[in-house]
Formats: sequence, C-alpha cells, structure tokens
Amino acid sequence: MSLHNPTPSGYEAFRVYLTRLPEEQYGVELTFKQIEGIIGEQLPAEASEYKWWRFDDSEPKTPLVRACMEAGFGIGSIAGLPDRSGWVSFGRGLHRWPAVFVSSWEFGQLPVAERLRQLAIGYLASARLLCVGLGEMPSELTWPRGAVVCFCYRHAVELFLKSCILHRGPLEKCDHDISKLQKQYVRIYPQQELQFHTIYDIGLDDIEELAPGGIDVEDFERKEDQVYRYLSDKQGRSPKGMHIFAPGTWLSMIEQFEGDMKRIWTRIRESENNGGRG
Repeated sequence: MSLHNPTPSGYEAFRVYLTRLPEEQYGVELTFKQIEGIIGEQLPAEASEYKWWRFDDSEPKTPLVRACMEAGFGIGSIAGLPDRSGWVSFGRGLHRWPAVFVSSWEFGQLPVAERLRQLAIGYLASARLLCVGLGEMPSELTWPRGAVVCFCYRHAVELFLKSCILHRGPLEKCDHDISKLQKQYVRIYPQQELQFHTIYDIGLDDIEELAPGGIDVEDFERKEDQVYRYLSDKQGRSPKGMHIFAPGTWLSMIEQFEGDMKRIWTRIRESENNGGRG
C-alpha cells in the first residue's frame, strides 16, 4: 500500500501520536522505522529525500506531512538514507509559515564589508519595529525589551562603521569600541558630507579626560554593548549609572541613522563610480 494514499487509520494514528505529546515538549525525533510502526505501513523510497517532506506554498506534499501540520508540528531536519534507515525531527510550531524561509548561503558569498553593511540594516530595521511596538503598547515596555532596541541600534552603528572601514582596507583593531572605530572612519573618510553622529561617538574614556574629578562608573560600563546585554559584569554587579529607554527618542535616532547609512553609502559608491575615493 502506498503512503501517498494511506489508510485513514494510519494518517490519523500519526496525527494523534503528535497531538498527545506533552505541550512542553518542543520536538520529537523518529526513525523511519518508528514512523512506519505508527502508520502501519512502509515509507516509500522517495521518503529518503527532503523534497518528499517539503511544503510547497504552505501545502504539504503528502498526507503524512499534512497529519504533522494538523497536529501543530513541522519538519525540522531529515537524515534520510536509501534503505529507509534515516530519521526525521518534528518541531512544534514549525507548521506556521512552512514555505517562508531564507538561507544564509547567498548572503555568505558576499564580500565581508557588504555583509556587515546589510547586517547593520537588518539590526536597525528590527530595532525600529520593536521600538514602534513598545511605543504603541507602553504596557509591554520593560527595561529588558527596551535594552534589545538599544543593543540592536548600537550594534548597527558598530557594523556600519566596520563595513565602511573594511570597504577601503583593514581594521586597525577589531573590537567593539565605537569611539575608536569612528576615529578610524574619519581618517579614511574625512569629507564632511560623509560624516554622521551617534550618541556613541564619545566614549567614557574621552569624557573622563575632560572631567577633573573623573566619573564614577563600574569598569564594564565603558562597554555599552555589555550594559545592554547583561546590565552587569561577570560578578553580577549592576551599573552605578542609570540608563533610560524612551521609545520616541530612540525611534528618532534609529530613523536618523537609517537615513545616514543610505546617504553615506550612496555618496561612497557615486564617488567610486566617478573615479574618486571620496
């Protein structure tokens, strides 16, 4: 009997099996033999190929995959062998948007400078979406969620600076200090039309040089990315300073930087196309 036209009992048995898994269980891995035991028939040879399990335009290709979808599961990964000795992992929730996915392969073939530039755009776009959501639903606003916006914005700035620097040459030092990256960027791109400003242009080290009595902060507070990610050092100490997230303010900064990135990159490419290095 072909699995393409399984008996109702086999189809239903597999759906019921997945449905009865504990709600807290995210996934389950089954060998082909175990699946055959549940449905009461043998899988076809084509089941060793991923395309047999695939969703096309959100529609499962086989009744077995349809049973998986109806149970609230999707196909995680497949290790199929010609003798049907492989296995399949089923993940809860993977039935949602089954035909919507993106691969890193083509992106990974881009030059590193372009990859960093596009990642900067991605981090900033994600920060904008979350920022708008928190502004429109203030009851959902917490520091942890606001900190994600702060981190994404800051990381976008870091990635864009590194992208522009690597577009022309090597990084002097590959670290996360934006004020130092900004100084190298200005040396490479001194033209006024290629400048932009963020709240990270001046680091705490620069401020301390201007403050006669120094500034009272924990050492880890000199690294904004660590503050946004952990709000503590490795010993669990909290910052001495207070950090504030206001959706309206941060959205304005995000939108400003989105415009700056587009403007600067356009000018850099136009200059190169005209034979310059501006």
